Amino acid sequence: MTPALRPAPPPREIDTLRVAVAGTALSLVGFLVLLFFLPELRRNDAMVWLWSFLAAFLIGLWGLGIAAWQGKARRRAAR
Repeated sequence: MTPALRPAPPPREIDTLRVAVAGTALSLVGFLVLLFFLPELRRNDAMVWLWSFLAAFLIGLWGLGIAAWQGKARRRAAR
């Protein structure tokens, strides 16, 4: 006999723009910090870290646009 399951809670509303800003900013900080270690990264064949942070920052910029667009759509739907 299986126990009765509780119903799923309603989804929570979060500010996706704040989450995207935080992630994008952290990616930029990581990229800038790694620039100080460029000779060490080259010496250890670890340049992939630098480019990964740059790619994360650029994807984050794209995500900022999507989050802003979703926020506008959510506010229009709430009216």
